[in-house]
Amino acid sequence: MKFLLFLSISLCMACSASEQKGEESSVKSDGLVLPCLDCYFFLHDKYTQDYDSMKLERWKEQVVSDVLAGKNMEEFSVFNRKGGGPMGAHWNSDAPLFCVSGDSSIHAIALNDLAMPLSVKQVQSLYSFEIADTVWSKALRNIEPTDFAKLYPNVDTMTITENSPVGEGQLLEISLKSKRDTLCSRAFTIAFGE
Repeated sequence: MKFLLFLSISLCMACSASEQKGEESSVKSDGLVLPCLDCYFFLHDKYTQDYDSMKLERWKEQVVSDVLAGKNMEEFSVFNRKGGGPMGAHWNSDAPLFCVSGDSSIHAIALNDLAMPLSVKQVQSLYSFEIADTVWSKALRNIEPTDFAKLYPNVDTMTITENSPVGEGQLLEISLKSKRDTLCSRAFTIAFGE
């Protein structure tokens, strides 16, 4: 009986924690659920290229349109952990990032706690900004065991230990800031090699 009570309490706490994460990662605006933060490699391609400016602008407009229409963009997100590196890290990626947020109180961003200049463009209730590959690549840091809970909240610690990205990859945490608080933070991992 005590076990069932403990199990029930644990499940309630887990549900509560997942609801809180959902609130952190999305913002409601005009009946839409918009991401607090989501980022995509330019043209959904992880490799830098010579970008045709017209093609790139059309692609950005399409991303904004898709997000505003409520389309699920998770498969394109840099945060999806489905790359070819250790524990889903992106492998040898070096493209600029296009980021969107539904939070109107964005004042600044931080990359691994390093404050960065921010130029935000608003389209309806969505805000977008870019992070150059030369900027985010300099902010990368090594993955530490203390990052596991943030990066892999639904993965068993034993699985992480067996396939540890520590020493194999690097992390970039992007935080959106208001004038006083951190609005939300998301991180992705990247690994380099042959």
